[in-house]
Amino acid sequence: MTSGQGPAAANGRVNVLHLRDTSRICGPGKTIIETACAADRARYHTLVGVFTVAGRTNAYVEAVRARGIEVHALSARSGLDPTLLRQVVRVIRERQVQIVHSHDYLSDIITRLVAPWLGVATMSTVHGWIENHARSRMYIKASQWALRGLDHVVAVSEETRARVLRAGIPEGRLSVIHNAIVAADYQPANFEAGVFKRSVGLAADAIVVGNVGRLSPEKGQEIFLRAAARLTAEEPRLRLVLAGDGPDEAALRALATGLGIADRVIFTGHLTDVRPLYRDLDLLALTSFTEGFPNVVLEALCMGVPVLATDVGGVREIITDGETGVLVTAGNTGQIDAALRRLVGDSAGAAALASRGKSRVLEQFEFGARTPKEEAIYRMLLRNRHD
Repeated sequence: MTSGQGPAAANGRVNVLHLRDTSRICGPGKTIIETACAADRARYHTLVGVFTVAGRTNAYVEAVRARGIEVHALSARSGLDPTLLRQVVRVIRERQVQIVHSHDYLSDIITRLVAPWLGVATMSTVHGWIENHARSRMYIKASQWALRGLDHVVAVSEETRARVLRAGIPEGRLSVIHNAIVAADYQPANFEAGVFKRSVGLAADAIVVGNVGRLSPEKGQEIFLRAAARLTAEEPRLRLVLAGDGPDEAALRALATGLGIADRVIFTGHLTDVRPLYRDLDLLALTSFTEGFPNVVLEALCMGVPVLATDVGGVREIITDGETGVLVTAGNTGQIDAALRRLVGDSAGAAALASRGKSRVLEQFEFGARTPKEEAIYRMLLRNRHD
């Protein structure tokens, strides 16, 4: 399945194929879409190949198509399906792709397998590695093997860069390009206050603390609920929002019941557009055990929401404790509880943190400054191919 305008290698444009294994509109996927839209279209044509499951709709394919970007739904039965390899090869050949840019375990592996036979330049962006179980660790090892055979690797944070170096990728083939957002899309004045609250039956004066992300062990939502439970009992207006879905949902619902706060916790499921929630949040609590460079922190700050976050991954490259937000130790329930109390109890102080945080996002993490950095790598890859 293909949509969008075809590439035009004959007229001098460089055709770049991004590969992504997802059905969700999440941080890495948004980065691909915004890169395609911000690229110099006189010089670059972007194609997006999305790995899909036969017979199932794919929200990410639809999101790419809606932005007018050429998208190829590459259907597989499961995992490293040989037909998936053939489909990627077909797209590269038929669309005269010069650069393949992978974004996750499976696309890294496929890129390394097919690229030597096709003479294309290769790169990957490492958005983060999640080690929840033995299978995840196996995927990471396979991805690291693949990365060692690619022409260039981009890390989304300095902490991610250090991990990639330890995996054996030479420093000369490694760059850092932070995630970024299109700030104009995250202006609170463009969203009516109270829409989210009304949609879930909350009172206008409810104090809303949100955790946005997949409901999965690495996101630390169990710690979030445990840390917030006592304060929730003491502050009748406080409500906790878990925005996302995932394998931990049933366990988290049971935990909320066990803690006696089930009536104070709202499970929204996956939100395609999280901005109405940001508009009504009093605080974002990111309690992850691991992150790459979390877009949710950038988005929340740009929407004027104070941020409490665990000091993991590239978070400290956005949040300076006490200046642009509050940092706590991952898994430390006491620290999270104390920070929640401080921020909920001092709305003026929290707003000041958010204001300085927004200024940092606008100065350092606006998308318009990110795309030229990626295009510079494209130019380097092509020069190296021709030398």
